[in-house]
Amino acid sequence: MAKYDGKTISSRESHRPVLHLPELLPMDLFIARQLSRVSALVILTFLIAGLFYKDGFLFWKHALSELGGSATRSGEANAVSRVIVTTGFILMAFIMGKVGFHYHSHPAILHNLLKSKLALISSVGFFVFNMPHDRFKWVHVTGSVMMIAGIFLISTITLAEMRGLLPGWRHRFYQILLSGTVIPYAVGFLLNVGFKQVLQKFCIAGLSFVLTQISGMGAKLSGETMDINQSK
Repeated sequence: MAKYDGKTISSRESHRPVLHLPELLPMDLFIARQLSRVSALVILTFLIAGLFYKDGFLFWKHALSELGGSATRSGEANAVSRVIVTTGFILMAFIMGKVGFHYHSHPAILHNLLKSKLALISSVGFFVFNMPHDRFKWVHVTGSVMMIAGIFLISTITLAEMRGLLPGWRHRFYQILLSGTVIPYAVGFLLNVGFKQVLQKFCIAGLSFVLTQISGMGAKLSGETMDINQSK
Protein backbone atom coordinates (compact mmCIF):
# COMPACT_ATOMS: atom_id res chain seq x y z
CA MET A 1 0.00 0.00 0.00
CA ALA A 2 1.14 3.55 -0.67
CA LYS A 3 -0.27 6.94 0.27
CA TYR A 4 -0.46 9.94 -2.04
CA ASP A 5 -2.52 13.12 -1.73
CA GLY A 6 -4.27 11.67 1.29
CA LYS A 7 -5.39 8.58 -0.62
CA THR A 8 -4.18 5.03 -0.07
CA ILE A 9 -3.32 3.35 -3.37
CA SER A 10 -3.33 -0.44 -3.72
CA SER A 11 -2.43 -2.56 -6.71
CA ARG A 12 -6.11 -3.47 -7.07
CA GLU A 13 -7.19 0.20 -7.20
CA SER A 14 -4.52 1.31 -9.62
CA HIS A 15 -4.61 -1.92 -11.72
CA ARG A 16 -0.83 -2.00 -11.63
CA PRO A 17 1.87 -3.14 -9.15
CA VAL A 18 2.30 -1.02 -6.05
CA LEU A 19 5.08 1.54 -6.51
CA HIS A 20 7.79 1.35 -3.85
CA LEU A 21 8.20 5.09 -3.41
CA PRO A 22 11.77 5.08 -2.08
CA GLU A 23 12.97 3.24 -5.21
CA LEU A 24 10.82 4.55 -8.07
CA LEU A 25 10.32 8.29 -8.49
CA PRO A 26 8.90 10.24 -11.45
CA MET A 27 11.14 13.10 -10.28
CA ASP A 28 12.97 14.18 -7.14
CA LEU A 29 12.74 17.44 -5.20
CA PHE A 30 15.52 19.13 -7.20
CA ILE A 31 13.81 18.39 -10.53
CA ALA A 32 10.43 19.50 -9.16
CA ARG A 33 11.81 22.85 -8.02
CA GLN A 34 13.69 23.52 -11.27
CA LEU A 35 10.75 22.68 -13.53
CA SER A 36 8.50 24.87 -11.40
CA ARG A 37 10.96 27.75 -11.89
CA VAL A 38 10.93 27.27 -15.66
CA SER A 39 7.13 27.36 -15.82
CA ALA A 40 7.08 30.59 -13.80
CA LEU A 41 9.98 32.20 -15.68
CA VAL A 42 8.50 31.69 -19.14
CA ILE A 43 5.26 33.45 -18.18
CA LEU A 44 7.07 36.23 -16.29
CA THR A 45 9.53 36.83 -19.14
CA PHE A 46 6.84 37.24 -21.79
CA LEU A 47 4.67 39.43 -19.55
CA ILE A 48 7.49 41.85 -18.70
CA ALA A 49 8.82 41.92 -22.27
CA GLY A 50 5.32 42.72 -23.53
CA LEU A 51 5.25 45.87 -21.42
CA PHE A 52 8.34 47.22 -23.21
CA TYR A 53 7.45 46.22 -26.78
CA LYS A 54 7.59 49.49 -28.75
CA ASP A 55 4.58 48.89 -31.02
CA GLY A 56 2.38 47.79 -28.15
CA PHE A 57 1.99 44.04 -27.92
CA LEU A 58 -1.41 42.77 -29.07
CA PHE A 59 -1.81 39.56 -27.07
CA TRP A 60 -4.12 37.66 -29.44
CA LYS A 61 -2.59 38.99 -32.67
CA HIS A 62 1.18 39.14 -32.24
CA ALA A 63 3.41 36.10 -31.90
CA LEU A 64 5.40 35.82 -28.68
CA SER A 65 8.49 35.53 -30.86
CA GLU A 66 8.08 39.19 -31.80
CA LEU A 67 8.99 40.17 -28.25
CA GLY A 68 12.51 38.88 -28.89
CA GLY A 69 12.85 40.28 -32.41
CA SER A 70 15.55 42.79 -33.32
CA ALA A 71 12.87 45.26 -34.52
CA THR A 72 9.12 45.74 -34.22
CA ARG A 73 6.69 45.40 -37.11
CA SER A 74 6.90 49.14 -37.72
CA GLY A 75 10.70 48.96 -37.95
CA GLU A 76 11.54 50.47 -34.55
CA ALA A 77 14.42 49.05 -32.52
CA ASN A 78 13.23 46.48 -30.00
CA ALA A 79 16.23 46.58 -27.67
CA VAL A 80 14.61 46.52 -24.22
CA SER A 81 12.07 43.79 -24.95
CA ARG A 82 14.72 41.72 -26.71
CA VAL A 83 17.13 41.97 -23.77
CA ILE A 84 14.40 40.83 -21.37
CA VAL A 85 13.50 37.83 -23.53
CA THR A 86 17.14 36.91 -24.12
CA THR A 87 17.97 37.10 -20.41
CA GLY A 88 14.94 35.05 -19.41
CA PHE A 89 15.53 32.34 -21.99
CA ILE A 90 19.23 32.03 -21.21
CA LEU A 91 18.27 31.47 -17.57
CA MET A 92 15.73 28.82 -18.60
CA ALA A 93 18.27 27.15 -20.90
CA PHE A 94 20.69 26.97 -17.98
CA ILE A 95 18.03 25.53 -15.66
CA MET A 96 16.97 22.88 -18.20
CA GLY A 97 20.64 21.99 -18.71
CA LYS A 98 20.98 21.39 -14.96
CA VAL A 99 17.79 19.33 -15.04
CA GLY A 100 19.15 17.20 -17.89
CA PHE A 101 22.43 16.43 -16.13
CA HIS A 102 20.61 15.76 -12.86
CA TYR A 103 18.28 13.26 -14.54
CA HIS A 104 21.29 11.51 -16.06
CA SER A 105 23.10 11.10 -12.74
CA HIS A 106 20.06 9.83 -10.79
CA PRO A 107 19.00 6.34 -11.96
CA ALA A 108 16.42 6.13 -9.15
CA ILE A 109 14.26 8.48 -11.24
CA LEU A 110 12.00 6.63 -13.65
CA HIS A 111 13.17 6.81 -17.29
CA ASN A 112 15.98 9.10 -16.20
CA LEU A 113 18.08 8.73 -19.36
CA LEU A 114 15.20 9.47 -21.70
CA LYS A 115 14.16 12.49 -19.63
CA SER A 116 17.78 13.65 -19.53
CA LYS A 117 17.96 13.73 -23.32
CA LEU A 118 14.65 15.55 -23.59
CA ALA A 119 15.69 18.14 -21.00
CA LEU A 120 18.97 18.79 -22.83
CA ILE A 121 17.14 19.10 -26.15
CA SER A 122 14.83 21.61 -24.52
CA SER A 123 17.84 23.46 -23.06
CA VAL A 124 19.37 23.87 -26.50
CA GLY A 125 15.96 24.99 -27.77
CA PHE A 126 15.80 27.77 -25.18
CA PHE A 127 19.20 29.03 -26.36
CA VAL A 128 18.36 28.82 -30.06
CA PHE A 129 15.01 30.56 -29.48
CA ASN A 130 17.02 33.72 -28.79
CA MET A 131 17.98 34.00 -32.45
CA PRO A 132 15.65 36.83 -33.61
CA HIS A 133 12.78 35.53 -35.74
CA ASP A 134 12.95 38.53 -38.08
CA ARG A 135 16.53 37.70 -39.08
CA PHE A 136 16.89 33.94 -38.59
CA LYS A 137 13.32 32.69 -38.89
CA TRP A 138 13.85 28.95 -39.35
CA VAL A 139 16.67 28.75 -36.82
CA HIS A 140 14.36 30.46 -34.34
CA VAL A 141 11.47 28.12 -35.25
CA THR A 142 13.73 25.09 -34.76
CA GLY A 143 14.62 26.32 -31.29
CA SER A 144 10.93 26.80 -30.47
CA VAL A 145 10.11 23.26 -31.57
CA MET A 146 12.97 21.76 -29.51
CA MET A 147 11.99 23.79 -26.46
CA ILE A 148 8.27 22.99 -26.51
CA ALA A 149 8.65 19.35 -27.63
CA GLY A 150 11.19 18.59 -24.89
CA ILE A 151 9.02 19.95 -22.09
CA PHE A 152 5.83 18.50 -23.58
CA LEU A 153 7.32 15.00 -23.72
CA ILE A 154 8.83 15.23 -20.21
CA SER A 155 5.43 16.32 -18.91
CA THR A 156 3.62 13.55 -20.80
CA ILE A 157 5.99 10.84 -19.57
CA THR A 158 5.90 12.10 -15.99
CA LEU A 159 2.10 12.20 -16.03
CA ALA A 160 2.03 8.61 -17.24
CA GLU A 161 4.35 7.62 -14.38
CA MET A 162 2.06 9.34 -11.87
CA ARG A 163 -0.99 7.40 -12.99
CA GLY A 164 -2.53 5.76 -9.94
CA LEU A 165 -0.84 8.17 -7.56
CA LEU A 166 -3.55 10.81 -7.80
CA PRO A 167 -7.31 10.82 -8.43
CA GLY A 168 -8.21 9.57 -11.88
CA TRP A 169 -10.18 12.70 -12.82
CA ARG A 170 -7.21 14.93 -12.09
CA HIS A 171 -4.85 12.75 -14.09
CA ARG A 172 -7.22 12.76 -17.08
CA PHE A 173 -7.74 16.52 -16.79
CA TYR A 174 -3.99 17.20 -16.95
CA GLN A 175 -3.58 14.85 -19.91
CA ILE A 176 -6.43 16.49 -21.83
CA LEU A 177 -5.21 19.98 -21.00
CA LEU A 178 -1.65 19.18 -22.03
CA SER A 179 -2.50 17.50 -25.33
CA GLY A 180 -5.48 19.76 -26.01
CA THR A 181 -3.39 22.93 -25.95
CA VAL A 182 -0.02 21.87 -27.38
CA ILE A 183 -1.11 19.63 -30.27
CA PRO A 184 -3.68 22.08 -31.75
CA TYR A 185 -1.02 24.80 -31.80
CA ALA A 186 1.46 22.50 -33.55
CA VAL A 187 -1.15 21.63 -36.18
CA GLY A 188 -2.26 25.25 -36.50
CA PHE A 189 1.31 26.39 -37.00
CA LEU A 190 1.98 23.79 -39.69
CA LEU A 191 -1.23 24.69 -41.51
CA ASN A 192 -0.62 28.41 -40.96
CA VAL A 193 -4.18 29.01 -39.79
CA GLY A 194 -5.26 32.60 -39.18
CA PHE A 195 -5.82 32.10 -35.44
CA LYS A 196 -2.53 30.34 -34.74
CA GLN A 197 -1.40 33.15 -32.41
CA VAL A 198 -4.45 32.50 -30.23
CA LEU A 199 -3.54 28.80 -30.16
CA GLN A 200 0.02 29.76 -29.24
CA LYS A 201 -1.08 31.53 -26.07
CA PHE A 202 -3.23 28.56 -25.00
CA CYS A 203 -0.29 26.25 -25.73
CA ILE A 204 2.12 28.17 -23.49
CA ALA A 205 -0.49 28.62 -20.75
CA GLY A 206 -1.51 24.94 -20.80
CA LEU A 207 2.05 23.66 -20.86
CA SER A 208 3.12 25.99 -18.03
CA PHE A 209 0.10 25.09 -15.90
CA VAL A 210 0.56 21.33 -16.26
CA LEU A 211 4.31 21.62 -15.67
CA THR A 212 3.60 23.56 -12.46
CA GLN A 213 1.09 20.95 -11.31
CA ILE A 214 3.27 17.91 -11.93
CA SER A 215 6.20 19.71 -10.30
CA GLY A 216 4.06 20.24 -7.23
CA MET A 217 3.02 16.59 -7.23
CA GLY A 218 6.62 15.55 -7.74
CA ALA A 219 7.76 17.66 -4.80
CA LYS A 220 5.05 16.15 -2.59
CA LEU A 221 5.93 12.63 -3.68
CA SER A 222 9.62 13.28 -2.98
CA GLY A 223 8.73 14.63 0.45
CA GLU A 224 6.72 11.51 1.27
CA THR A 225 9.63 9.35 0.14
CA MET A 226 12.01 11.26 2.41
CA ASP A 227 9.59 10.80 5.33
CA ILE A 228 9.44 7.05 4.66
CA ASN A 229 13.24 6.80 4.53
CA GLN A 230 13.66 8.78 7.74
CA SER A 231 11.12 6.62 9.55
CA LYS A 232 13.00 3.42 8.78
